[in-house]
Amino acid sequence: MGSLFACHPNCSLQSLALVDWLVVVVLFFSIAFVLTVWRRWAFSHSQHPAASIRWHIPRFIYIAVVLALLTIPAVWWLFGYTGAKLFGQFGFPVLAIVGYILWLLSSEEQDKNH
Repeated sequence: MGSLFACHPNCSLQSLALVDWLVVVVLFFSIAFVLTVWRRWAFSHSQHPAASIRWHIPRFIYIAVVLALLTIPAVWWLFGYTGAKLFGQFGFPVLAIVGYILWLLSSEEQDKNH
């Protein structure tokens, strides 16, 4: 199989066959399942105190992966390969750290309210 879709290289939504749509649906559900299992593990895994780096690593990686799944395809679609490469090298790490810090701040606010 040289490509994911049979219509490669000139794919459009109208030219996708039933098999192509099945591949997309299976890929979507696989990603959703893996992310759900990973989220449950990362956010319920509390063997270490919150001040430990071991507490932060699974949560940061999960948030970074979800952020990558949301942003990198959009950047690739808007700016092409070079834009996505530059974003991945320079913009994404900063965005992931800022996103994690914002998540930490919002989770602390929720903890104070309960």
